[in-house]
Amino acid sequence: MISSQKEDNGIKLVGSLFGSETRARILKILVLNPQASYNVSEIAKIAGLDAAGIHREISNLTELELVSVKDLRYSINKNHVLFQGLNEIFKKADSLNSTYFMLEEIPNGYPLLTYCFMNIDVANNFLAKRGVEFKISKSLTIYEKNIIKINFIDKDFKELSKEVLSLIIKNPQIGINDTDQVLDLSDKLMKFSDEFNKKDYTKIPLQEMLKLWREYYDRWKHVHVLGWFQNASDMEDMAFTKHLLNLLGDKVKEKGSLINKQDAFSKLTTPTEDSNMQKEYEALLEILIEINKEAKLKEIFTNFEPRNIWKEVQNKEIGKVISKHVYDYGWLGYGYVGPNWDELYFIDLLSSLIRQKINPEKVLEENKEKKEQLIKEQEKIIKSLGLNEYEQKLFYAARGFVFAKGVRKDAMFHFLSRIEPFYQEIARRLFISINDLRYCYPFEFEELINKKPGFIGKLRERQEFAIWESTGKYENDLYLEGKKAKDYLEKLSFKKEESADVSQLAGTTASPGKVRGSVKIINLASDMKKMQKGDILISIATNPDLVPAMKIAGAIVTDVGGITCHAAIVSRELNIPCVVGTKIATKALHEGDLIDVDATHGIVRIIKKA
Repeated sequence: MISSQKEDNGIKLVGSLFGSETRARILKILVLNPQASYNVSEIAKIAGLDAAGIHREISNLTELELVSVKDLRYSINKNHVLFQGLNEIFKKADSLNSTYFMLEEIPNGYPLLTYCFMNIDVANNFLAKRGVEFKISKSLTIYEKNIIKINFIDKDFKELSKEVLSLIIKNPQIGINDTDQVLDLSDKLMKFSDEFNKKDYTKIPLQEMLKLWREYYDRWKHVHVLGWFQNASDMEDMAFTKHLLNLLGDKVKEKGSLINKQDAFSKLTTPTEDSNMQKEYEALLEILIEINKEAKLKEIFTNFEPRNIWKEVQNKEIGKVISKHVYDYGWLGYGYVGPNWDELYFIDLLSSLIRQKINPEKVLEENKEKKEQLIKEQEKIIKSLGLNEYEQKLFYAARGFVFAKGVRKDAMFHFLSRIEPFYQEIARRLFISINDLRYCYPFEFEELINKKPGFIGKLRERQEFAIWESTGKYENDLYLEGKKAKDYLEKLSFKKEESADVSQLAGTTASPGKVRGSVKIINLASDMKKMQKGDILISIATNPDLVPAMKIAGAIVTDVGGITCHAAIVSRELNIPCVVGTKIATKALHEGDLIDVDATHGIVRIIKKA
């Protein structure tokens, strides 16, 4: 973490200004935690100093009006002229030897995806609007051959997560309001995406395209940055998840209940609203009902290949229905880089359902009953454990986070899918690939349009290896490519990975159930060819590209994630057992290992090594 030598540099500097290192240590505690208040004994314990000395020096700071006191509890005076300067000194001193940890790894990633979300100024300003006082000091984004590694300062993220959780615990309505805004702006982005998808970009001048792009990016930015509050509440150490599990554990103990807290947690945090993926599947079943009504049509879908089926039906009414389904839901397959799911994809699914003799009316009725049953089970758990109004509101906020995160991600994929013709037209005119365009930072877009000499070469070097370290406003951030980026990384400190020599892993239940199967480690779309039906999908963190493999998995286990992670959301929709947040699954497990996944209890046991 942070070395004492580096810490002492900040203390010594402030100590020299105030004539006392004890005063400097008191100030550091109060300045870096401006939302908190402490009594003398608490400050003495944190600082590792004698309480009498603390009492004497804090009185001096109170006289200087740097420190405020109320009911014998001390806090920093944020309005004092020296506050911002002291804050900068202590943060800079700490950050010199701060340790980065990797929060997330995103396949098929590129700068346009992360630029607003990872900028410290944008993130801190957004969080401040949610009432968060803690400021993140820096972020580090690494780009390497279409994979993004997102890194934050370990201490920073823990402090942020702690404060966000405390805000939600104090007033769950803050979380509920956050969800409402996410849903509202996500819906507006999707409607906006459909509108600009109708434009004919071939007739728009390049300079006009630049203005359009700024408008598109601004819309994207306002939805993308919304993920901060929800993510901070539960990552990296699953703070919100652990709080809710502890609450349930206490309730189970208090009531002497036989309810499994992991199972109860899974049910109480599962949304009762339909996701877009669920809506797509039910709409597909409705198409299947229409196909089953015509014997000849059903025969075509049973015996022909998808391409030949499409030739037979594209000019018929069922073809129009399938094409509309593609427009309405094909973007779900786009992810970050596409392509969309097309007519052949959905025809293949329909053919498979017919060959499996799936009864669509029965499945639709079962799905309806499952939703009703979930609501009944939630009500039963609430009543059995005696959850009061406040506690119910906490779980309502959690369910909202899960649902809103899925909706927000969908809105982003929908946007990227609809905007692709715009990118294609720019790429065509500039004689570059769409990937070149995606690796352009927003502030560089004008350079790209104006064909600045050497700029395309820089973009291609960036695709091989690059870093972006954000410490504040965009213009003050560090952007490096190639060898310069690698040399800079060598100077930084990163959190070491944990040992993985274990026979049992523990995580959090995302979706209950028990299953035994063979391990397949799936982090990239290219890994999916290894998957066989019933295999256990092990991943650092799943993403939309991996959904085809998730659909045939016997269970899903991830290193990272809490209640709002992709694996948790999708596993519940698919009714597949899932354990998230094991931290070391991809290191402890190996291809072909036979494992038991007891997702009801959040346990993964290694039965036989490969």
